[in-house]
Amino acid sequence: MGSSANRSIGHKAAQTNYYAPRQAEAIGLPFTHMVTINFASTAIDPRLAPQAFARLRTNHFAKWARRPRKGCAPAFAPTWSYAFENSRDGVPFTTMEPGGPHNLHVHWCLHIPPGRVHDFSQRIWDWLETVTGGILGGAETIDIRSDRNNHGYLISGAPESIVEIYGRGVKATDEGIVIGLRADSSRNIGPTRRRERDRVAGIKRQMPVHRPKQPFGAVLGS
Repeated sequence: MGSSANRSIGHKAAQTNYYAPRQAEAIGLPFTHMVTINFASTAIDPRLAPQAFARLRTNHFAKWARRPRKGCAPAFAPTWSYAFENSRDGVPFTTMEPGGPHNLHVHWCLHIPPGRVHDFSQRIWDWLETVTGGILGGAETIDIRSDRNNHGYLISGAPESIVEIYGRGVKATDEGIVIGLRADSSRNIGPTRRRERDRVAGIKRQMPVHRPKQPFGAVLGS
């Protein structure tokens, strides 16, 4: 499949997700909602779910954000950050075999203008059905709630040594195996744009030193 299997969020991704909420605030597009999508309630092979989620963001959400229907709230720049998990009730799934058990889901923090929340909540079901080949579950498939600083989800799957740097009260948790990109943010709040804004504002951040400890699991191969 060409994608690596991993058991934890890496240092760079954790750092990006740590800064993402405040960067979204800085550009006037604060996270307003957290969407949890449970791919175990869809027809897709979980090994392909991160790729499907990328298509949902690019082919559907981004176009929807930039091209509002007539009479809807204005267009806006897609602004988001996410992290995948593969666990249930605190128990991680440590293998990813075709047809095997899993609870692969993604926590997606994003900006949605007030006037477009209802439309988003309707359309995301169609988007998910399109990219996964079908929705098999019910209401548990997609959970949309107002963002209440649930940003710990974005880095809790990192090893303890990384969470100690960026977590601020977040507990490091083994969130199981994921194949593909486990965590990321939109480019407008990513590390390149963050450094550009820092230079303009004259901010010199003292990056904490990462002292590696035993992670939940190493990269297992492609």
